[in-house]
Formats: sequence, structure tokens, C-alpha cells
Amino acid sequence: MTLGFQILPAMPISAAQVTTAPPELHPDWVAGAYNFEDRVVRQQKVYECQADGVTSDPLIGVGLAPIQWVLIGPSNKMAPFDGRAGTYAERTDGGDLVFRVTPGPFFTSAYITGVVGASVTFRHLDAADNVKRTSSPVVMDFAGHNTPWNVLFAPWEVRASFGFGPLIPLIGDVEVTITPTGGVARVAEIIIGRNRVIGETSPEVDRRYIDNSTYEANAFGEVDITQRAGVPERRFLINMDSTDVPAAERVLAENTGARCAFIPNEFVLDLVTFGYVSDWRFRETVMWDEATGRRLGGAILDLQTRGVK
Repeated sequence: MTLGFQILPAMPISAAQVTTAPPELHPDWVAGAYNFEDRVVRQQKVYECQADGVTSDPLIGVGLAPIQWVLIGPSNKMAPFDGRAGTYAERTDGGDLVFRVTPGPFFTSAYITGVVGASVTFRHLDAADNVKRTSSPVVMDFAGHNTPWNVLFAPWEVRASFGFGPLIPLIGDVEVTITPTGGVARVAEIIIGRNRVIGETSPEVDRRYIDNSTYEANAFGEVDITQRAGVPERRFLINMDSTDVPAAERVLAENTGARCAFIPNEFVLDLVTFGYVSDWRFRETVMWDEATGRRLGGAILDLQTRGVK
């Protein structure tokens, strides 16, 4: 299966915007460089691993803009997901799980995590709740998968049918229907991301997460490691082409005192990024405190580009 995902830089990247790592970061992690002469773009992003043991809200820390989502339907049950991956909903009576999502002004991506044995349909609703567009059902079955954290990025046909794009406002909500194929519909999280302007503040975002202004700054080479006032936390630049998981665990443990376990889950994605990047290697990592079984901060996203168009 080919999966699609958009990461939308706010402006073209120039060689003058390449930076180096701040001195307080561990030398194993250095800021990314964009080298168009080699026709390869390397992206790094800032993530946080919190030493104060604060559990995360049901968001994934990929640097997308604030997410608003609401569960609808009386049969939805909220409970911990495997003690690690935040929050999930399940329905065991064979009925559909229905999510209603309110995206931001610029709809950039939609994906669900932790779907087990189900088909997923996206519907775009207008302001009067009329169905404007409906995607083809996407069948997902993670039975036997060796990790508790699975991601479905909205496939290209879904994104195309919704008219997803960097400057296309999506007016109205998105309804996501998960139809079980094995009797149980279960989903860990559903995420809607939006593109925003650098420096724009967002009162609804939990400040334990890095908002989209930081994401976009890092998308073209700048670094922000601002500390949240009064909270013993550190934020790290994660080297997107690093495969040394033990070193990553050691670095985070040395700098935060928290044990962060890494679960790699790799795909090769075909992306559309203003025509800059053709292929990326995707690697997902979940951090949790093994002592308490609670997730720390968010997930780490590992992206390595495979070429520039």
C-alpha cells in the first residue's frame, strides 16, 4: 500500500537558513542541513521528553498545529490504550465508531492510529452537516503487528477527494467512520493538522507540545529549544537519519532522568511537499516511562528524504 502525507513548509528553503546545534544539546543530536547541491534534503524536528512524569493528552507530537477532535455516539468507550499510547475508543457490539473532527483553517493531513481490523471512511461535511465529499473505504487490519502503535495516513485518494492542499480552506467538519471487520472497532487517536503562520500564537494548544510555529521554523533550518517555565523538561533535536536506537535512549535518559523506550515502525512514503521532496523514509517512535507505563511527551517522527524533485 502506498501511503501519502503532506508536510507543508511556509516558504522555500535557502542555504543561508542552515543552522548548527545549540551547545546545550547532546553532541549526538545536531541540527539538520538542507543541501540542494546533493539533491537531498534532511529534516530534523524538535520533540520533548519530560522528566516530570506528566502524561500527555491524546495528541501525537509531530509538530502539526493544534488539533480539535470530538467523539460522537453513545456507545463510544474511552479507556487507556495498552498503558502507553494515550487514549483510545472502542466499540465491541459490531457497530461503527464515528468521529467528528473540526480542522483548522488549512487542512493539511488526517490520520488515525491504532486501528485494528476495520475499514475507514472520511466524509467532508459542510456547515449544514451535508456530506460534500466521501472517500473510498480504506481497509486496515493490523492483526499480528508487533507494535501497539500503528498509524494510517490519509491515502492519496482520500486527500485528493477532499481537495487537500496548502492553501485550500476546508469549511465544515470531517466525519470519520470506522467499520469493524472483526467485531471490534478500536482506534487510539485521530489527528487533524493545519498549516499556520510562523509566530502565530494559539491559546488552545497545550504548551507541553511544540506548536506549529516551531514546526515551520524547524522546517527550514531554525531551532527553538525554549523551555516551558517552571517545568523540568528538555527538548531535543532528533536526528532524522539516525538508526542508533540505544544511543537515543541513552541520550534522553542522561538528559532527563526518564526512561524512554523506542519502538520503530518504518514505512516509505510518497509525499507531496510543494514539489521539493519525492520520497521519505518514515520512522515512528513512541516514548513512555517503563516504570509507570505512561507515555512521555509524545511520539518521535523519523523522516529521511530520498530525493528532491
